[in-house]
Amino acid sequence: MLGYHCGICLVDLLFFKSLVKAPKNAVIEETPKGYEILIPPSIS
Repeated sequence: MLGYHCGICLVDLLFFKSLVKAPKNAVIEETPKGYEILIPPSIS
């Protein structure tokens, strides 16, 4: 049961890992396929 539970949670942990690595000024948007990390263009 523990292995089954960990297998299901793996996708959530991978999403969390990518959200933590996202830039601080990024916008997180939830879509039907998952999450999108939107990074605004840098203005120089």
